[in-house]
Amino acid sequence: MLHTALRPIFFALAAALLLGPSSAGAHTLPQERKVVAQVSGDRVEILVEFLEPPNDRVQLLLRRFDLDGDGELRGAEAKLAGGAWSKYILAGLQFEVVGESPAAQEPEIKFRRAQKGALTSLLYMRWDLPQLAPGATRTLRLKMQADEKTVPTAISFSPGEATDIREIAVPLRFKSNLDAAVLNPGERAHLRVEVAAARPSPSADSP
Repeated sequence: MLHTALRPIFFALAAALLLGPSSAGAHTLPQERKVVAQVSGDRVEILVEFLEPPNDRVQLLLRRFDLDGDGELRGAEAKLAGGAWSKYILAGLQFEVVGESPAAQEPEIKFRRAQKGALTSLLYMRWDLPQLAPGATRTLRLKMQADEKTVPTAISFSPGEATDIREIAVPLRFKSNLDAAVLNPGERAHLRVEVAAARPSPSADSP
């Protein structure tokens, strides 16, 4: 099975986010958070999409970091704003690579503001890890803090390059429909993958 790294997906989604039409209206949108996690033999990649409805928090972020006053956060502005906004996006959400200590790369973030003031952000994170041998497993655990302010979070797990899923654990109410899984405050989930054996190279005598 061919698996696609999440970083190209991040840029594709970011392009759609920045170029696509937005119909987000005031007073109709709750906070929303979605997480896509992919585990490979040498890394873990996370995409987080976060929707913040029109409010004073969005206005404050723009006043601080929209340096050219165009109502958007791009380039250097997005990088600066991301340093503050990423903590808010991830509030109440904990990731753990069980038994390992990942080396985190600098996260990347993109923003898009709807005409009526809602702000959507897309955060990409990558953690590098030692390459696992064929047959070895790696487990990513996701936990929501038991706080009423923690935003319910839709989750999606997938194997990465050269790995196969061995176990996905989500709340029981989603066992029959993993694609619909949403974690509430205090809940947890995990993904366990196994590194696939290397496929033999075609021999020189193969037709």
